[in-house]
Amino acid sequence: MKNKKGFTLVELLAVVVILALIALIASPIILNIIENSRKSSFASSMDGAVRAIENFYSVHYNDEGFNRNATYKYSNGRLYYVGTLNGIPDPTIEISGNLGNGIGSGMVDSDGKVTFHLESNGFCGDATSSGVSVDKCK
Repeated sequence: MKNKKGFTLVELLAVVVILALIALIASPIILNIIENSRKSSFASSMDGAVRAIENFYSVHYNDEGFNRNATYKYSNGRLYYVGTLNGIPDPTIEISGNLGNGIGSGMVDSDGKVTFHLESNGFCGDATSSGVSVDKCK
């Protein structure tokens, strides 16, 4: 009689069950890591937007026609000063990072402190000159 080599159906099912259990345990952990990375990236980009507004404010503070109490808007992937500056309506402010296609607004108070709120990619964030807080939008 020949010696048949191979796996039985029970052995193969056992391997499949073990792999399924490993996948069930690992999936939530990996998804949580991905979610935290997205949240961190969004917070970093929000901080970049605040720094860009602060820089724009300080550079144009003495320009003729610059409204020190102006608002700043974010929409369609563009951060801009609301108003006309040096003959340019709603000039774009360059930012580092990617805030997605969300919508947001901000302002600078009389002390030069920035507040900025943005909703994008399922996150809602509030940023100031002193920090950023981000959560999932409700």
